[in-house]
Amino acid sequence: MVALTAGCGGGGGDKSSTTPPPVPKTLADGTKPTPMPTALKRFRGRKVIAAKEVPGQAAVLFCPATGQYEGRTNTLGGWVSTEGLSVGYSVTGANQLYSCDALYTDNRWQRCGETVLELKALSREELTRTETASVCDDSAFMYIAGVGNAAWALVDHGSYWVAYLAVNKPLLRISLNSGFEGDSTSSVVFTDDRGRTIVTRTIEDGKVKS
Repeated sequence: MVALTAGCGGGGGDKSSTTPPPVPKTLADGTKPTPMPTALKRFRGRKVIAAKEVPGQAAVLFCPATGQYEGRTNTLGGWVSTEGLSVGYSVTGANQLYSCDALYTDNRWQRCGETVLELKALSREELTRTETASVCDDSAFMYIAGVGNAAWALVDHGSYWVAYLAVNKPLLRISLNSGFEGDSTSSVVFTDDRGRTIVTRTIEDGKVKS
């Protein structure tokens, strides 16, 4: 992964010794999350908070591609989570994935990082091997390959889960509050629409380990 900017600094310290964060009532921009389906309001005893999918034009407006990538990208999706905004892009004529991540500060989105992931074939397997989370303050953002028959991707946030609608999504850009530094780990659980687990991915040192 080639980092273009790192406007949020080098991270917020070792997460392994901290207590689980409180369950937020809103997403990063202060908006209330959409209620989850009844079967997924809680998962493994913890509350599930739905990330908000951002329409393509709005995502580009909030966090556009810049520099040599301006005008050369197509939006893959944008999501507002409890940490911030993540927008993924494909790059026209290249096997690259561009991303723009932002934190909500002073009532607006402020870009905290841009990355370009160089791939040979844009395959799910290569993405899993190659991708490393991009750190923004006490959070991180990363691409994760979707699972064909999954309805949701639930990202472990310690005291709660953040859910991304995964139907027909070969690629998601998720946010993390652990699993990217120190001894902490995180996980992404792909489920069906009834909350039954399909597959679990473990994240450690900012990479998918399984």
